[in-house]
Amino acid sequence: MTFTQQNDILPIEGTGRRYTNPIIHKNHQPTPSSKFNNRKEVIHYIKNINRIKLYLYTGVFTNCLLFALTTPTINIYFMQKVSTYIYSIVNWVGIITIFLINYILKKQKNRELLQKFFLLIIILDVLGFLFVSIYGMNNVNIRFFGLAILNGTSASIWMCIMKSNINKIWRGDELTNYQTQESYLESIAQIMGATLAIVVIKLEVNINVLIGLQILAQFIMGMFDYKVIKIVESDLKR
Repeated sequence: MTFTQQNDILPIEGTGRRYTNPIIHKNHQPTPSSKFNNRKEVIHYIKNINRIKLYLYTGVFTNCLLFALTTPTINIYFMQKVSTYIYSIVNWVGIITIFLINYILKKQKNRELLQKFFLLIIILDVLGFLFVSIYGMNNVNIRFFGLAILNGTSASIWMCIMKSNINKIWRGDELTNYQTQESYLESIAQIMGATLAIVVIKLEVNINVLIGLQILAQFIMGMFDYKVIKIVESDLKR
């Protein structure tokens, strides 16, 4: 997770799901550079920041590219197989699930507790997406209900934890600079993906291949997001 997009009841369709409108809390940590004692610590910090940017940019670029490439064909394929009644129920389930999770996440102690299980949350989200993608091929209801639940639970928690940690790294103009750069990369990836999607439609690429690319996108983003969290929890914690 988005980490939102409404395409196919999945917010991870590749358009900046993570860091929109972050909140800078009043207890936001000061810029770490103000706490350095020597040049070596400064260099170490800068290297970690560059690593974080690389991981975040790579994850979001890959996610945007692959979902922009695959979403048109996949959405049309499955939307033709679901009834309006079922889709309405799926939408209701998704909204209720997000409401319940947001109620839990509004408390800081709950967010801090869930961050301890961040790797497990990513694994469950990716495996859940894998399960829904495979078994949803034969039963479209499994796909739509599964994606609605994943959207509201693991994906929402995933994105909330990422937002919280991003706010620990940057603030003010630095945060804005990061966001605009990420948005720019998202746009490039989406243009590339949308262009390739036209080719994919003409070539009539197998739907299983496209679903496999979405699973790959989820895995890549999860891997890089986890790396970011580990850096924040260890190397940047002073």
